[in-house]
Amino acid sequence: MDRCFGCGYMWADLDDEGRPITNEYCHYEGPDAWAPCEQDDYYAALEIEEAEAEAEARAAAEEYEAWLMEQAIADEDYRSSIEYYSEPYDYQEF
Repeated sequence: MDRCFGCGYMWADLDDEGRPITNEYCHYEGPDAWAPCEQDDYYAALEIEEAEAEAEARAAAEEYEAWLMEQAIADEDYRSSIEYYSEPYDYQEF
C-alpha cells in the first residue's frame, strides 16, 4: 500500500473522456519534507510526544502532591514533639 493513499495528491491520469490511463500515483511536486504524507507522520509523532509530556507532567504533579503530604505529616510530628518536650517536667516521682 502506498503511503500517500488518500492524501489528496494521489490520483490517476485521465484521458479526454475521463477514463484512467495510469495507475494512481502521488502528484505532489515539492520538497519531500513538505509532502502531505510526511506532514501526517510529523503531526502524529508530535501528538505522541505531547501525550507523553502530559503524562510525565501529571506523574510529576502527583509525586509533588505526595511529597507535600509527607512534609505536612513530618511538620505535624515535629510540632507535637516540641509541645510534648516543652512542657515542664514533673519531679514529684523522685
